[in-house]
Formats: sequence, C-alpha cells, structure tokens
Amino acid sequence: MKWILKSHPKVKLDIKALDKKDKQIVRKSIERIKLNPLRYKRLTSYKDLYSFRAGKIRIIYLLKDSIIWIIIIEKRSKVYSLLSERYDTLGPDVSS
Repeated sequence: MKWILKSHPKVKLDIKALDKKDKQIVRKSIERIKLNPLRYKRLTSYKDLYSFRAGKIRIIYLLKDSIIWIIIIEKRSKVYSLLSERYDTLGPDVSS
C-alpha cells in the first residue's frame, strides 16, 4: 500500500524545538514509519493511533484510510500529556 504523509500544524514547531541529532533521528524514523506503519505499537486509549519510539523521542501518528497523520513529536515525558489536546484539534474528518 502506498501511504501519504500528513501532519498536524504544530508538528513543525515540535521538530523545530529538537536539536540537530534528534531531527536526524526523527527524519529517519518517519521514513521507517512510511514503509510499514502498522508494525509499531498501537495505543489502546485511542482508535488507530500508533507510537514509534526514536530514542527519547516519541512519534505519535494516526492511520486514516491511506494517510499517515503525524500528530505529535515530543519527548516521552511530555508527549502523552499533550496528546489529547492535539488529537481533539484534528477535526472530525481525520479523527472519526
């Protein structure tokens, strides 16, 4: 299956806040996710949400049809506390 990659508007800010090394790790990790997004950890508290661990960084993404929606890229200590706010701002066409 050919996956299309899209992201929450705040993901650009997430990436901008990372240091150079973490940015490289995230870039490689997103490429791995695109190859097989169903391979990684599924979150039980949200429908169709997955987590990819990239060192100290977590990439949370949503699978909707053939689209991978990157929701948040953040350190593990913050990612789950910010997740519900990001998820709620996706809109009904994405999160339903």
